[in-house]
Amino acid sequence: MLNLLKTPYASGRPLRLIAGCLAGSAAIVLCSCSGLNYCAKAGDVEGMKAALAAGASVDQRDDRGDTALIAAAYSGKALAVEFLCERGADVNAQNPYGATALIYAAYYGHFESAKVLLEHNADRSLRDKYGNTALDYAEYYKFTALISLLQGAESGMIALPWPADAPYAPTDKEADAALITAAAYGDIGTVVVLCRHGVNVNAANDRGATALISAVFYNHPDVAKVLLEHKADQSIKDRYGKTALDYAVDYQYAEIVGLLQSYSGTP
Repeated sequence: MLNLLKTPYASGRPLRLIAGCLAGSAAIVLCSCSGLNYCAKAGDVEGMKAALAAGASVDQRDDRGDTALIAAAYSGKALAVEFLCERGADVNAQNPYGATALIYAAYYGHFESAKVLLEHNADRSLRDKYGNTALDYAEYYKFTALISLLQGAESGMIALPWPADAPYAPTDKEADAALITAAAYGDIGTVVVLCRHGVNVNAANDRGATALISAVFYNHPDVAKVLLEHKADQSIKDRYGKTALDYAVDYQYAEIVGLLQSYSGTP
């Protein structure tokens, strides 16, 4: 049971004044952040590199007790989250309210940030000082793709993000994120259903990866075939300038190389 302080609504959407994150979120917005934390919140990777080079600790805390990773997760800056994780940031660090980076990502519906944190072994069982986990917040706000991601972290599979008769309709952004995640996990059943429901097969996350790029990167040829059948665009490049074919060639996925070439008409 989610421990709520109050949940006023405006414009049909909750303002999210939940006990633990109410104080913590305001703190991130209002506090005087260090250079590293400020850059993390802004998603400024180059600025973070400079701050670390100048001697900042990757796990240093600002005057409200938030690490740079928490600041990046709160702001939904997945590239900053990824950078800090790769630099060895403590993914399970908690602020004075007990909130972790994963809890903040779930609380604000930042799917990509949550995905990066889970890929770096964030502990989804941790609770804030009000007794709430990341999954509690995702479920309360009906972030269906996030719910599926958090549950999949335990099961190893991504379930269908919402039942066909669900009264809640996912937003386009959530549906797009669900497709990209299902493709990465090789969950062909979910990919088929989402494609049939008209989800945008060429949507990209903030790292520029589409469902097709994700399927190829993780070597799921059956999923890639389904996406190609639904007109996935092979020419799209991610933020690193690579297409699905580039990854297939780089990792020597011969079956996928042949598949992509057969759909592009390339011999």
